[in-house]
Amino acid sequence: LRLLPNVRGICYDPDKRAHGLLAKMAAVNNVSDRVELRNLCTPETLEDDLDKCSSALVIIDCEGAEMDVIDSVKCKNLAKASLVIETHDFKRAGVSDYLIEQLSNSHRIEIIESSDRSTSDFPDVSDLPDEIKLKIMDEKRGGKQSWMIATPV
Repeated sequence: LRLLPNVRGICYDPDKRAHGLLAKMAAVNNVSDRVELRNLCTPETLEDDLDKCSSALVIIDCEGAEMDVIDSVKCKNLAKASLVIETHDFKRAGVSDYLIEQLSNSHRIEIIESSDRSTSDFPDVSDLPDEIKLKIMDEKRGGKQSWMIATPV
């Protein structure tokens, strides 16, 4: 947002502790006046917010609750939004298939799969042993991670 002075952001997170971190990040980046923090995102709240924009970028990382947020019937305005969705099929089976079903009529969909990390991915800023570097980069996800990029057609 710092580089886009005419853009505002709405951040949803049901965890109030996250609101404090989001507020700090917004303050550090001098965008507090353009960031709104809210609690739970539903298809209905997303529909209301998207209704107020001509275009939007929606970034979703909701740890398996993607099926609770994305609903093309309840949220018709999804059709005009670009989406970046971190999918969590290892937490909730069928998430990616559901999202493709919901978005394929209105969006071009690209799936980006994660790859295994190596010590060469770690910034060359320390003399840490390789096993420590790998542990630092491991998010303990419990499965392969993927991202869905959905662009309106």
